Amino acid sequence: MVGQEIIITIITDIEMVIKRVTKDTYPLQIQIVDADNVAVDLTGCTVFLTVKRNLEDTDAEALLATSQTTHVSPTEGITSFPLTAANTDYTGEFYYDVKIKEAGVAGLVTSVITDKFIVLKQVTIRTS
Repeated sequence: MVGQEIIITIITDIEMVIKRVTKDTYPLQIQIVDADNVAVDLTGCTVFLTVKRNLEDTDAEALLATSQTTHVSPTEGITSFPLTAANTDYTGEFYYDVKIKEAGVAGLVTSVITDKFIVLKQVTIRTS
């Protein structure tokens, strides 16, 4: 597993808690599929990931607010969000959502999932 990206499959309308360890830097790679387990084609789409302490927080107050327009495998519904140590330099239970803005359809925006984003404390702190 070292050096490999972990793919989290997000099925629309299903709860999906994401857990990370504080300051981990491996990308958050997700696959978005529909309720029938068919990949959502992300070609031409923008995928947003937002993490907030409170649901009422503004986007400017978000702990993490990022988007992707270039996807790992768009036809398979796979995209990846690079994360830095600063992106997870906190611990606790937070809220996240993933949204898709479609290229056509007058910029139709769809909320794919909203759930909890948990950041756990590190056990090992050394890196060498």
